[in-house]
Amino acid sequence: MRRVIPWAMLILGCGSDGPPAQPPDLRQAVAPATTSAAQRLQVQDFWRVYRQATAQRVNGNYRAALALFDSALVLQPQHLDALYYSGNAAFELGRFTDAERRWRLELAANEHSARAHAQIGVLYCSGLPGAPTNLSTARRELEAAHKLNRAETGPLVRLGQVALLQEDPMAAAQWLTAATQTNTRSVAAVYLRGYVAWSEGDSEEAQSRLMAARDLAGGGPEEVSASAEGQTRHGHRPLLESGRISALAVFWRRLADPRHPDDTFLSAETEYADFHDSLLRVRATLADASRN
Repeated sequence: MRRVIPWAMLILGCGSDGPPAQPPDLRQAVAPATTSAAQRLQVQDFWRVYRQATAQRVNGNYRAALALFDSALVLQPQHLDALYYSGNAAFELGRFTDAERRWRLELAANEHSARAHAQIGVLYCSGLPGAPTNLSTARRELEAAHKLNRAETGPLVRLGQVALLQEDPMAAAQWLTAATQTNTRSVAAVYLRGYVAWSEGDSEEAQSRLMAARDLAGGGPEEVSASAEGQTRHGHRPLLESGRISALAVFWRRLADPRHPDDTFLSAETEYADFHDSLLRVRATLADASRN
């Protein structure tokens, strides 16, 4: 009897690319009783090109990675990881419409993709020049991501940011508290909880949260999620913590910078006043973009 080659391997993705941010897609394609030499060669070609694309992505060579992912998608148009990571590469290149198209293709192939919902949500609240802007869309997509995968911290932190941009500190506090409960080492969640305390006039709590965020940032790489989804060689994740970070993420990211003032000089009053000014500017930018 001839051996049946499991075509589901194409759906589950490459094991060397790290654990997925959500339970793997358990659907399995029905394999034919026999496979031809041409089909086997196509499978081999797909994985060869996909691994090349992954290597370029991990090294931050997004243009080369995107071209290789596209070559892989010619061979397997509905491969979930290829669609997802090609979307991330397109985002890093500033090709925002193309990035969203790729993530929505992943959703069309797997409607339970929490990571695709999350990335679309991030896109719509990023405030980056040329990116689409709609906080309601961002909130809806991030909530969908959270509903599908409650183990991920990233969507919770982003929902907290969206609430702050919508001038809803109570909702922000709820989302950020949930984020710290899911991942106690989330620098962003702890930092933003400090801002909420500062905005409510609780300077002691604000200082305590800021110092806690500083300690976490100095203790190693921030873990925004429970997985290593999208990890790059330098520990950055596309969109959530990548080179194209938002004007708000700059604040907690710089806490890990050795050039940042040490604890003796870190004042919550000064820090969060600066953050508040940046938050107001982002609100204004998003409002202007939504009107145009």
